[in-house]
Amino acid sequence: MYRDFEYPDENLAEKVQAIREEIKDEYRKHHEHPWVVAFSGGKDSTLLLQLVVDAILELPPSKRKRRVYVVSNDTLVESPLVITHLKKVVARISNGMEALDLPVTVHVTAPKSDQTFWVNLIGRGYPPPSRMFRWCTDRMKIRPTSAFIKETVSQTGQCILLLGVRSAESTTRARSVEKHTVRDDEGKAERLNPHSDLKGCMVFRPIVGLTTDEV
Repeated sequence: MYRDFEYPDENLAEKVQAIREEIKDEYRKHHEHPWVVAFSGGKDSTLLLQLVVDAILELPPSKRKRRVYVVSNDTLVESPLVITHLKKVVARISNGMEALDLPVTVHVTAPKSDQTFWVNLIGRGYPPPSRMFRWCTDRMKIRPTSAFIKETVSQTGQCILLLGVRSAESTTRARSVEKHTVRDDEGKAERLNPHSDLKGCMVFRPIVGLTTDEV
């Protein structure tokens, strides 16, 4: 459960391979808890998914047993260009996983009808989202994904959520990462940490130590 090594500094290739090895090590654990990979289509989540797929492909077919759910989100208010791109990307990922015969499926979540942007903005009179009141993120992204995770946990007892978060994103992100990191008596960070809100969900952040340039 603990991170057994430090990422090497010599070159990026070694660092990336070290991350793949950590992903493989966790994937081979002797339990059947499924993985949920949060995928937005941005650079961080795209790299995370690529590394997960690469790691699984490095395992023999007999060891590729753990179910992996790739979860993306449709807020229902994105521009037609963004939605078209999302659908194309999701379809390509799904077709690719099927062609490779990997236990990976893609799912797109959406907010419930009573939590959509226009219902809240017009129906409930919410002000337009701002930096001080970002109600849209919770209702249109977090809640749909959380509902999927809860359903997965209810079926299996536990799941592992893989996030493409990085400490180097910002000072705020670094503080958040440290706040939710569990450490042992020697100060060593655990690989998996309990989700702050979802019971039965553990969080795995494989690329947390990468910089933006490395991504």
